[in-house]
Amino acid sequence: MPHDEIRGRLKLIRESLGLSQTAMSEKIGGGKGTWQNIEAGNNPPNGTTLLAIAGLGFNPGWILTGIGPMRLADTPIDRESVETAIDRELMGRVVDSIARLYRELAISLSPVDLGRLSAEKYEEIAAASSDPAERMAMVKLMAVQLRKELLAPPQADVRKDRA
Repeated sequence: MPHDEIRGRLKLIRESLGLSQTAMSEKIGGGKGTWQNIEAGNNPPNGTTLLAIAGLGFNPGWILTGIGPMRLADTPIDRESVETAIDRELMGRVVDSIARLYRELAISLSPVDLGRLSAEKYEEIAAASSDPAERMAMVKLMAVQLRKELLAPPQADVRKDRA
């Protein structure tokens, strides 16, 4: 089960740092029970959490998929360089919008698929505009478009085989 695997990888990260769950919550800037809820399976890691873990030098791709190296480099990367490379507010809004939409529509979405879809939509928005206000408006538009796609009837294959 992908969520169990993600939880296991997150626990491995915490243990490799020699931290308690409470200390890990503090390290990533979350509330007291943030990490406990993630490891217990109550909450999947969101974009902000994944970025904070990346700031400690761990590979978010590995966390979500198990593919690639566990660490981004031998030493933790500078947290400010991550914030420059990724608009944390935008990433958080994209993840939140997608997760909320799927919940509203009662459609199951695994944490891995949430991460992949969020990354795809984030890249589309980030490439389209550098203005923060425009980007936030685009998140709302993305959610409307995604809702339409999810509610649309499946497209039939209109190709006809001719003999």
